[in-house]
Amino acid sequence: MLASQLEIDDSWTVIKFGGTETVNFIKEIRGVVQKVQSKARVAVVCSTLGSSDDAGGASSRFARLAEEVLLQESHVPEIIKEILEDHIALAQQVISSPEILSKLRKQLESDCSVLELFLRALSVIKEISPHAKDVIVGTGTKLTCHIVAAALLYQGHSAELVNLESMYSPDLAEPDNVHLDHLSIRIRKTIENCTAAIPVIVGFFGVAPLGNSVECNYSEVAATLVAVSLGALELQIWKEVNGFFTTNLTRMPSTIGPIQADVSTLSNHEVNDSFTQVMGTCFDIPVSFPSSETLPSCHGKSSLRSTAITIKENVSILNIHKSNSHNLASVFHTLDLHRVTVDLIATSEGHISIAISSPSDLSPLITKLGESGKVRHQMCIIRLAGRRMRKAMGAAARMLSALARAKIQVEMVSQASSNLNLSCVIHQSYSILALAEIQNACYNT
Repeated sequence: MLASQLEIDDSWTVIKFGGTETVNFIKEIRGVVQKVQSKARVAVVCSTLGSSDDAGGASSRFARLAEEVLLQESHVPEIIKEILEDHIALAQQVISSPEILSKLRKQLESDCSVLELFLRALSVIKEISPHAKDVIVGTGTKLTCHIVAAALLYQGHSAELVNLESMYSPDLAEPDNVHLDHLSIRIRKTIENCTAAIPVIVGFFGVAPLGNSVECNYSEVAATLVAVSLGALELQIWKEVNGFFTTNLTRMPSTIGPIQADVSTLSNHEVNDSFTQVMGTCFDIPVSFPSSETLPSCHGKSSLRSTAITIKENVSILNIHKSNSHNLASVFHTLDLHRVTVDLIATSEGHISIAISSPSDLSPLITKLGESGKVRHQMCIIRLAGRRMRKAMGAAARMLSALARAKIQVEMVSQASSNLNLSCVIHQSYSILALAEIQNACYNT
């Protein structure tokens, strides 16, 4: 039985909060939940606490624990104490009920004690496996969920922690459809056993499957599987920043949708786990990426506000003069022989221009093309992408005018027939300036 064929009694929206969002915006989580509750039941998935500067968050300390456990002079007790104190301090920012705080403290202390015993066992056998690392870091998600559940309870919601850490077992080792269906059924039954209105779900469900690890978007994989298991109306993956701007996701006010996330991933930006995109598409679950910096309102008003601007660097341009020996078919055959991936192509009566991800050595390809082929290095591809571009008049004009005002030479232009993205190739030295100019033209006008 496919997960999509499960009998659905309720409409669900799954909301995933990352560690930094929880630290910086825990007071606003109630408002997000209340807004969604007017349309559907809410399931919250959390990951290990981060920090505003990503330097000293709990996630970093849990990673240190995995390193410290094998050292002769281990600082494990001190690190666990710091982790516990940080979580209690965060809880005290939003909870003033002595009764709820006391119960929460006991839960946190219990989980930290269990973790310390586990680490002592590892120090005895002098070995730490990838699975053991996952268990260590995965403990952090449970601590986060304790705090979020207690905060929602204090704010008047019926919330309860749901632990999925035993969901994934060796008999589900192969990630085919049958095993994913069985895993989805297990997850759904566990969530259905939750007596509270809002299940706060630990973003860790056992040994990392599907080639993922806890350090690699594991909680997003967990949130995706929860959404599939519940037949959710929507999966919201909240980001701690205001849109994204190259790899520094801090500049543009937008709610990031699947189109932008997909194009950004192709441009080597880790917007989200690819498994999230694939499963959301397969099971027809909309995946959105609201920004926690725009709380309580996350939606812009400009016609291009839901458009991503991304950049892919280390690109080369091949300019090939068409001839009887170098037509489109022969050129692509040559590229295939040399295992060269094409990013963009533009063709005219007499020339073919191709943007490629620069391999380490293009000389064999250039030798094969002879005098007909010229290459330019140190280029980059800058893209506008988003569903709203289909109806947004003047998107190309804004982009090209912004580059012209900045006196940036455009070497190639390519627009997909879907009208969902527009790409230009420019010299890599102008990448940051170009991004700033396009961002200003598309978002601040």
